[in-house]
Amino acid sequence: MDAFSPTVGIHVAALPEVGFFANYSTSFQTPTTVELGNRLSGSGGFNPDLDPQTGRTFEAGARGSVQGRVSYEVTFFNTQLKNELIPFDNVDNLTYYRNAGSTTRNGAEAILRARFHEFTSGQVSYSYIKARFDEYNPLGVDLSGRKVPGLAPQQLQGSVRLGPAAWYVEFGTEYTDEIPVNDSNDAPFAEAYTLFDVRVGGNALRLGWFEVSPFAGVRNLTDEKYASSVAINAFFFADPATARYYEPGPGRTLYVGGSLAVSR
Repeated sequence: MDAFSPTVGIHVAALPEVGFFANYSTSFQTPTTVELGNRLSGSGGFNPDLDPQTGRTFEAGARGSVQGRVSYEVTFFNTQLKNELIPFDNVDNLTYYRNAGSTTRNGAEAILRARFHEFTSGQVSYSYIKARFDEYNPLGVDLSGRKVPGLAPQQLQGSVRLGPAAWYVEFGTEYTDEIPVNDSNDAPFAEAYTLFDVRVGGNALRLGWFEVSPFAGVRNLTDEKYASSVAINAFFFADPATARYYEPGPGRTLYVGGSLAVSR
């Protein structure tokens, strides 16, 4: 398994505070020993039918700042993969892998950071991806045009931070779109969800010879029930709604911590 995988990129500073960039890259991913280790026939040895995954990605975008208080970056991308490695379960509940003929991902990402004044700052990021099988015929079933499982089409994250340098309060939120869980898209998608977090802390507080930076917070403030990840193409015996596709995320969680440094 070998390949030539070049990458090239360019950045143009069109204005002092605005730059444009473009990148073209190729990828080559060989199957791991875990992915090679199980053969669908149940016989021993590596799977001789599994090929490496190859791909190419083109992305272009812009980044810049406004009056030193706002910074941003916007990126558009197109990725095409051949022989994408796709996991699936068999009746024995072991995970096997097979190659999809080809897939395409089109999408965009954007991030905006702002400092409103000395005590308030925030950021928001958004990502969109449209991932489809172009050519995929597992076991003779044509799945071309179906959504690639395991990917949320949209994600949105945001946070606001309040406080001077010595202390802070931070509020955050995260939205994740519904996620397809199998190749045929016939099982119920993992539902979309929104999480809220809060965190408080201090920075380098003097305590004699020491500097203490404590923090505490609550994740999933509203105790939302959601699937934090999915097991792609998990096997189901009767009802796909009760299959083990859906891996639950943690409920409301309290955490505390800090750092201690000697400062004489």
